[in-house]
Amino acid sequence: MIKFFRKIRQQLLTENKFSTYLLYAIGEIVLVVIGIMIALSLNNWNTDNANKKIVHKNSMTLIQNLKKDSVYIKDRMQKIQTQEDELFNLQERLSSREATVDTLLKIARYEFNPLTVTINFKNENAYKTMVLSGEINLFDSDLTQAIYDLYRKHEYFETISEDNFKSYVEAIQNYQESFPIKNRNNTINGPLQDMLWQDVNAKELIAKFNKLTVSKRIGYERKAGLEDLLKENSALLVELRKIENR
Repeated sequence: MIKFFRKIRQQLLTENKFSTYLLYAIGEIVLVVIGIMIALSLNNWNTDNANKKIVHKNSMTLIQNLKKDSVYIKDRMQKIQTQEDELFNLQERLSSREATVDTLLKIARYEFNPLTVTINFKNENAYKTMVLSGEINLFDSDLTQAIYDLYRKHEYFETISEDNFKSYVEAIQNYQESFPIKNRNNTINGPLQDMLWQDVNAKELIAKFNKLTVSKRIGYERKAGLEDLLKENSALLVELRKIENR
């Protein structure tokens, strides 16, 4: 093809048809430019089409993960509410005028639930992969920011939960130095454990049990934040489903 056009140009020059040659050369340049523009357009179209497929795939993955997170957040909120109710019940009984040391001994020895609720989101691998690969930036800028914001809040709640849990574990360890906590893993039970509860220091028990329950309650102050997180999670799901339905 190149030889064909070159032969035409040479023939025009030989025949001294310079003006015709010039017009032909310009036309040839225009055709080359048009060809380049068509090639670029096709390349851009292919790139855009490939990016749309990536966005759609990642949207599906995020939707599945966020649906699991919604179930998880609701589960955490329900468990926190249950334990808050238990703590409130203990508070009412121990703060009443009828409360005695025996009341506290009964609660501390037989009723107190040492388990607590922690926050640990487990469906974040896909999000982290999108961030590392840069694919997260293929979403619209507002949606990209919303995704970042939500997962940063996940990280925030995990950090706060871990800090509160460490404080609570320290309170349990301090408490158990003097008073055993009901636990099926206890090595010593029966009469030997009974000896630990004989002639206890009432003031020490009151102080340490109060510190223990306060430490546990502080860990649940984030419940209202979880409610807001659930709303943001639901809002992001709505936006991602718009992509799913395109």
